[in-house]
Amino acid sequence: MGRFFSFDARIGRLRLLTGIVVGLSIGWLGILILRETNGIATVLVGAVAGATIAKLVVEAGRRRRDMDATIAGPLSALAVGVVGIAGTMVYALGTGNDLPHYIALALFVVAWCGLLLRPGVAHANAHGTAPDLLAPSFGSARGGRGGVILAVLLVISGAAIGLGANLWLAALAQHRERAQTIAEHENESNATPDALEQAYREQAR
Repeated sequence: MGRFFSFDARIGRLRLLTGIVVGLSIGWLGILILRETNGIATVLVGAVAGATIAKLVVEAGRRRRDMDATIAGPLSALAVGVVGIAGTMVYALGTGNDLPHYIALALFVVAWCGLLLRPGVAHANAHGTAPDLLAPSFGSARGGRGGVILAVLLVISGAAIGLGANLWLAALAQHRERAQTIAEHENESNATPDALEQAYREQAR
């Protein structure tokens, strides 16, 4: 696991592009799952999303290593962007408005183009030799601890966000159901506030 999430490695542009495609595919699959189910599935989807985000951040760090560049600042910005996409995804699920999600996704793609277009250095550096097309080139230092810690934190955070999103969506659905029930009975002759509330409770049973 330490090697899988190790920042002490170099990767080429093709591997990063493959990772982005796989990560976005997992995200889109998560959206489809959340549209059809709820409950514990939201927690599992959130945990998988957290692990996927961690891996994408690690891959971006490896790409920066291939450029022989620092990683802290750019990776922080990319991590914020990925979290932004996750947030707008939940917003789209709750409101049906996909526009903010697509805007965040477009900004995400533009930001990652800098990692995809800039070539790495041809010579070996402290993080390994020039990588192959898809295989990473590992350095001699032990750089896996930071990536593993990041992965654990994001998995836990993702699961917690998934649970929170499930509770929020459930409350939102209940609110909509209540509003619909009240709207259906508001024109009745006995449509007092107490009568409307009673009608909603009976329908919710």
